[in-house]
Amino acid sequence: MAEGGGGSIVHVSTANALTGIGASAYSAAKAGLYALSRTIAVHYGTHDIRSNVISLGTIMTEQRQQRMDNPPTETHQEILDEYPLGRFGWPDEIADTALFLASQRSSFITGVDIPVDGGLTAGLSQQFHRPVSNVDELPQRRSL
Repeated sequence: MAEGGGGSIVHVSTANALTGIGASAYSAAKAGLYALSRTIAVHYGTHDIRSNVISLGTIMTEQRQQRMDNPPTETHQEILDEYPLGRFGWPDEIADTALFLASQRSSFITGVDIPVDGGLTAGLSQQFHRPVSNVDELPQRRSL
Protein backbone atom coordinates (compact mmCIF):
# COMPACT_ATOMS: atom_id res chain seq x y z
CA MET A 1 0.00 0.00 0.00
CA ALA A 2 2.84 2.38 0.78
CA GLU A 3 4.39 1.84 -2.65
CA GLY A 4 0.99 2.28 -4.28
CA GLY A 5 0.37 5.69 -2.73
CA GLY A 6 -1.55 4.71 0.39
CA GLY A 7 -5.04 3.50 1.03
CA SER A 8 -7.56 2.58 3.65
CA ILE A 9 -7.86 -0.54 5.79
CA VAL A 10 -11.26 -1.22 7.32
CA HIS A 11 -11.33 -3.85 10.06
CA VAL A 12 -14.61 -5.39 11.20
CA SER A 13 -15.05 -6.04 14.90
CA THR A 14 -17.89 -6.35 17.38
CA ALA A 15 -19.50 -4.13 19.96
CA ASN A 16 -18.56 -6.89 22.46
CA ALA A 17 -14.94 -5.72 22.15
CA LEU A 18 -16.02 -2.34 23.53
CA THR A 19 -18.18 -3.67 26.35
CA GLY A 20 -16.57 -6.79 27.76
CA ILE A 21 -19.86 -8.62 27.30
CA GLY A 22 -19.94 -11.93 25.50
CA ALA A 23 -17.43 -14.72 25.01
CA SER A 24 -14.19 -13.56 26.62
CA ALA A 25 -11.73 -14.95 24.05
CA TYR A 26 -13.81 -13.64 21.14
CA SER A 27 -14.21 -10.19 22.69
CA ALA A 28 -10.52 -10.00 23.60
CA ALA A 29 -9.44 -10.96 20.08
CA LYS A 30 -11.70 -8.32 18.58
CA ALA A 31 -10.41 -5.71 21.03
CA GLY A 32 -6.91 -6.66 19.90
CA LEU A 33 -7.99 -5.88 16.36
CA TYR A 34 -8.69 -2.32 17.46
CA ALA A 35 -5.19 -2.08 18.98
CA LEU A 36 -3.71 -3.42 15.73
CA SER A 37 -5.69 -0.88 13.72
CA ARG A 38 -4.44 2.04 15.85
CA THR A 39 -0.88 0.79 15.57
CA ILE A 40 -1.18 0.64 11.78
CA ALA A 41 -2.66 4.15 11.75
CA VAL A 42 0.24 5.54 13.78
CA HIS A 43 3.07 3.72 12.02
CA TYR A 44 1.85 4.00 8.44
CA GLY A 45 0.02 7.33 8.43
CA THR A 46 3.03 9.03 6.86
CA HIS A 47 2.55 6.69 3.90
CA ASP A 48 -1.07 7.88 3.56
CA ILE A 49 -2.37 4.58 4.91
CA ARG A 50 -5.42 4.89 7.08
CA SER A 51 -6.71 2.15 9.37
CA ASN A 52 -10.08 2.12 11.13
CA VAL A 53 -12.48 -0.31 12.78
CA ILE A 54 -16.21 -0.81 12.48
CA SER A 55 -17.69 -2.44 15.60
CA LEU A 56 -20.97 -4.14 14.84
CA GLY A 57 -24.03 -4.63 16.91
CA THR A 58 -26.48 -7.36 15.95
CA ILE A 59 -26.86 -7.43 12.18
CA MET A 60 -29.89 -9.14 10.66
CA THR A 61 -28.35 -11.70 8.34
CA GLU A 62 -29.71 -15.07 7.22
CA GLN A 63 -27.56 -16.79 9.85
CA ARG A 64 -28.88 -14.51 12.57
CA GLN A 65 -32.45 -15.12 11.46
CA GLN A 66 -31.91 -18.89 11.61
CA ARG A 67 -30.51 -18.62 15.14
CA MET A 68 -33.52 -16.57 16.19
CA ASP A 69 -35.93 -19.06 14.64
CA ASN A 70 -34.47 -21.90 16.73
CA PRO A 71 -35.26 -22.05 20.43
CA PRO A 72 -33.26 -19.05 21.66
CA THR A 73 -31.60 -18.54 25.03
CA GLU A 74 -32.93 -14.99 24.97
CA THR A 75 -36.12 -13.82 23.39
CA HIS A 76 -36.00 -11.57 20.37
CA GLN A 77 -37.49 -8.74 22.45
CA GLU A 78 -34.91 -9.09 25.25
CA ILE A 79 -32.14 -8.58 22.73
CA LEU A 80 -33.93 -5.68 21.03
CA ASP A 81 -34.48 -4.00 24.39
CA GLU A 82 -30.71 -3.47 24.64
CA TYR A 83 -30.74 -1.29 21.50
CA PRO A 84 -31.74 2.38 21.89
CA LEU A 85 -32.87 2.42 18.24
CA GLY A 86 -35.10 -0.57 18.98
CA ARG A 87 -33.99 -2.62 15.99
CA PHE A 88 -31.13 -4.63 14.57
CA GLY A 89 -28.85 -3.41 11.83
CA TRP A 90 -28.87 -4.45 8.20
CA PRO A 91 -25.88 -5.59 6.12
CA ASP A 92 -26.16 -2.56 3.83
CA GLU A 93 -25.70 -0.24 6.81
CA ILE A 94 -22.37 -1.91 7.52
CA ALA A 95 -21.42 -1.81 3.84
CA ASP A 96 -22.21 1.93 3.68
CA THR A 97 -19.97 2.62 6.68
CA ALA A 98 -17.14 0.52 5.23
CA LEU A 99 -17.50 2.26 1.88
CA PHE A 100 -17.28 5.66 3.57
CA LEU A 101 -14.12 4.66 5.48
CA ALA A 102 -12.55 3.20 2.32
CA SER A 103 -13.30 6.34 0.32
CA GLN A 104 -11.51 9.67 0.14
CA ARG A 105 -14.50 11.24 1.89
CA SER A 106 -12.92 9.99 5.12
CA SER A 107 -9.38 11.01 4.19
CA PHE A 108 -8.72 12.61 7.60
CA ILE A 109 -10.08 9.73 9.69
CA THR A 110 -7.63 7.14 10.96
CA GLY A 111 -7.09 5.09 14.10
CA VAL A 112 -10.70 5.14 15.27
CA ASP A 113 -13.44 2.67 16.00
CA ILE A 114 -16.90 3.48 14.71
CA PRO A 115 -19.62 1.56 16.54
CA VAL A 116 -22.37 0.71 14.06
CA ASP A 117 -24.55 -0.74 16.75
CA GLY A 118 -27.85 1.12 17.01
CA GLY A 119 -26.69 2.78 20.22
CA LEU A 120 -25.96 -0.52 21.99
CA THR A 121 -22.63 0.54 23.48
CA ALA A 122 -24.00 3.94 24.47
CA GLY A 123 -26.99 2.36 26.18
CA LEU A 124 -25.03 -0.29 28.05
CA SER A 125 -23.40 2.31 30.25
CA GLN A 126 -26.88 3.18 31.52
CA GLN A 127 -28.00 -0.42 31.78
CA PHE A 128 -25.19 -1.34 34.18
CA HIS A 129 -25.18 1.90 36.14
CA ARG A 130 -25.75 1.19 39.81
CA PRO A 131 -26.39 4.41 41.68
CA VAL A 132 -25.06 4.64 45.22
CA SER A 133 -27.11 6.82 47.50
CA ASN A 134 -24.86 6.47 50.51
CA VAL A 135 -21.06 6.40 50.65
CA ASP A 136 -21.33 3.68 53.31
CA GLU A 137 -22.76 1.39 50.59
CA LEU A 138 -19.52 1.49 48.63
CA PRO A 139 -17.42 -1.68 48.88
CA GLN A 140 -14.62 -1.29 51.37
CA ARG A 141 -11.03 -1.97 50.40
CA ARG A 142 -9.58 -5.02 52.05
CA SER A 143 -6.35 -4.65 53.93
CA LEU A 144 -3.37 -6.62 52.76
